[in-house]
Amino acid sequence: MNKDFPYFNEEQIGILQGYKFSRFISFDKFIDFMTKGLFIPNATLFEDNSEGYVLLKEGFLKIKTNELEKTGIFKCFPEYDGDVTSKSELIEHYKSKTFVSCWYNETSESIAMWKYYGANPNSVMITTDGYELSKIYFANEQFIDNSFIAKMGLVKYVKRGEWDLKYNEVPLFHNREILGTKIDAPEVFLFESFFFKQHPYSFEKEIRLVIRKHEIENEPYLPGIRLEIKNYNSFIKGIKLSPEASLWFRDTVQWTLNQFNIDTKIESSIVNIFT
Repeated sequence: MNKDFPYFNEEQIGILQGYKFSRFISFDKFIDFMTKGLFIPNATLFEDNSEGYVLLKEGFLKIKTNELEKTGIFKCFPEYDGDVTSKSELIEHYKSKTFVSCWYNETSESIAMWKYYGANPNSVMITTDGYELSKIYFANEQFIDNSFIAKMGLVKYVKRGEWDLKYNEVPLFHNREILGTKIDAPEVFLFESFFFKQHPYSFEKEIRLVIRKHEIENEPYLPGIRLEIKNYNSFIKGIKLSPEASLWFRDTVQWTLNQFNIDTKIESSIVNIFT
């Protein structure tokens, strides 16, 4: 299913119903998820330091500073007060106000994802859908006002020679109105850049929720934000064990689910079914 989803709007989230995706996590992160809700990390914490740059490096970074000033982009960053001398510094600042929840756009298993994100043999694959993710977003009161914008969409993987081409897919001068708030064109461009990644990461088949927090003067850095999950039975559509899981691990995961009164059936991996 190759499509882009709109900026989050409570009247539009119906298109996400039944659209399922997964996440591979180690058991310690599973416990964190069960006890504290969904953690959405700050974009500055990602291992891939090209986050936010793949699209911008061949486009935004080539634009002369005086031309950028004409777009009004520096108004998106009041803490800089128009005194931005480094565009890379500006992007890093924007990243520090951006939070990204990453998911695998499949419900079937992937050895690469088990190895890369499961981190150890005793890990799990959790499946949910876009409707449930959007529900917990709008159920959190901190996101109801105009302090945040959010969008769910598929990541586009870009080969180095295609960066200029992809840059032209996101117009710099394109205003949007999101949840009743007019978003300046330059900020739309920066926001959309988080839906592009380097091609070597294409095995991730990623769909992501990107949340941007508007500037508040002197606000401290946030390493992440939490989405409370009030109904795990509804949110979790499936749980599968790693193909390398220990024999005792199923009982441990089942015991954990019982503590939270979750009746989702645990499935074994089918990867080693013929061994």
